[in-house]
Amino acid sequence: VGLIFRGALKVSALEALTRANATQVGLTPSDAALVFVDNHDNQRGHGAGGDSTLTFKDGQTYTQAIAFTLATDYGTVRLMSSYNFTDTDQGPPSDDRANILPPGINADGSCQNGWVCEHRWPVVRRMVSFRNFVAPAPLTNVQYSGGTFAFCRGAIGFALFNAGPETSDGIWKACLPPGEYCDIISGERDGTMCTGTRVLVDGDGRVSLTVPRSSSVVLDLLNRVS
Repeated sequence: VGLIFRGALKVSALEALTRANATQVGLTPSDAALVFVDNHDNQRGHGAGGDSTLTFKDGQTYTQAIAFTLATDYGTVRLMSSYNFTDTDQGPPSDDRANILPPGINADGSCQNGWVCEHRWPVVRRMVSFRNFVAPAPLTNVQYSGGTFAFCRGAIGFALFNAGPETSDGIWKACLPPGEYCDIISGERDGTMCTGTRVLVDGDGRVSLTVPRSSSVVLDLLNRVS
């Protein structure tokens, strides 16, 4: 995943990371696989992954990789929850008596006191809800063009990821009923309004999207507004 979202591999390689295709390319069967973007070792440059590993220090590219991992149907996902560090041997945030500081919570749900708390990021929280909601639905209609990769989760969810170097313009099969939906990457549904991007699904279940590089669009029936 790190190599793909860093642009070192074609996005078509993401098709292997699905429940149906994993064993065909030598991956562990989905029901026995624990999947994650990073862990406490490789985010510090230790263990497997090397320079391909994405961490919270990679910003939007890291968030995109987490969103993909949660959108697909492969494996059991483990999320990282970190503290900030400048030295790979650095311990957790602490006071002058070496007492570990608690991760105080800001009004937006993010953490204070040097804690990163990736699991509390709004996009991650919404993608966990997406994964739970679409869990019964198969991953279908895999589509890719250039650096952009998309798929449906049955008729209840759709996800698109632009891992390419340029803005992606295209029409994609979303598999959803016609209507307007709130993209849960850029925001969420607030009653009949969207705090982020509002996306129209046409009568043929298609969406026309302009997506900047390192950006994603994720839709589901829970966030349909009309």
